[in-house]
Amino acid sequence: MIARELRYEWLYEIKKKYNFSKIVIAHHINDAIETFLLNFSRGTGLKGLLNMYKNDNEDILRPLLDRGYTKSDLINYCKKKNLPWREDISNSKNVYKRNLIRNKIIPILKEINPSLEYTFVKNLDRLKDVQSVWNENLKLKKEIFFFQKENYTEINTTQLLRENGGKTILCETLSEYDFFYSQILDFLSKNHISGKKISSSTHTIITSNDFWKLYKNEDLQQENFEEKKIFLKNELEIPAKIIFTDNILEAKIIDRENFSLKKEKNLAQLDLNKIKFPIYLSQPKPGDFFMPLGMKNKKKLSDFFIDEKVPLEKRKKINILKSDNDIVWIIGQRISEKHKITNETKKILEIKIIMQQSAKQ
Repeated sequence: MIARELRYEWLYEIKKKYNFSKIVIAHHINDAIETFLLNFSRGTGLKGLLNMYKNDNEDILRPLLDRGYTKSDLINYCKKKNLPWREDISNSKNVYKRNLIRNKIIPILKEINPSLEYTFVKNLDRLKDVQSVWNENLKLKKEIFFFQKENYTEINTTQLLRENGGKTILCETLSEYDFFYSQILDFLSKNHISGKKISSSTHTIITSNDFWKLYKNEDLQQENFEEKKIFLKNELEIPAKIIFTDNILEAKIIDRENFSLKKEKNLAQLDLNKIKFPIYLSQPKPGDFFMPLGMKNKKKLSDFFIDEKVPLEKRKKINILKSDNDIVWIIGQRISEKHKITNETKKILEIKIIMQQSAKQ
């Protein structure tokens, strides 16, 4: 999934760079069959089964899939026109689940039904109609059981779960917010009390008596995260050591004559004279800007993460060090150009992360 997200992020970057209007993907019917069977075997709802076939993204075009072309159609066309084609060598290796379905499962299904692709398209058309009816029902249920508050959505789960198919209605509706079926069902199965929570890539649910509260992650951060968790109030507190997110953060001041440059991922060496106290720990927020070491202009933090290929899951766990509302260090990633050491630097502020396990040894 991470590879897919990075691939689409790159395609959108190319689209933006060259001012293209659409992204054209070469998916065909056999790709859709594989995705259907893969998602079905993992467990999903109608939306997941129709994920590739039903395209709601106006930026993405899949002309081969929309016109019902199979892989055989494309190979036969290439042979007829004497056109060369390329096939990824990894497609023949059954170490990947999709390849196992392509090379083992689908041939068996075609022994049962040689017209598998044709039948599959017809069945998907029927499922699309079922989904349209189902979506109308979900919309009505959402109006009854979901209530928009100032900065969160309140869900009357107690009443909703008394409805016929209540669990499925809840799971399908919450899938719009990037929650998985298994995640919601597991949460329901536990004897949870008020204040328990689960998160998706975009939202967080917190239980509250008979209701669930659904927050956007950025709104929840603004509400619950202590924006200025002070690390150092002033220079007099140095040397210092604090514990944060199960790690130890150490700081010390080094005179220029005793300084040696170190290139370590978990170490920041900064010009002390460029630091404005207090220094505090924070978390990335939408709209944060940063001037990475080696650059002359500011860059959105989100763009920096994309350029550095930082996975989405890892981004949520990254902390940042700030001085005067400027990002000084994306901890474990890169320091700021504005706070780097130069020939004029007289004193260096060195900050280091020590993993708790390493500290105990």
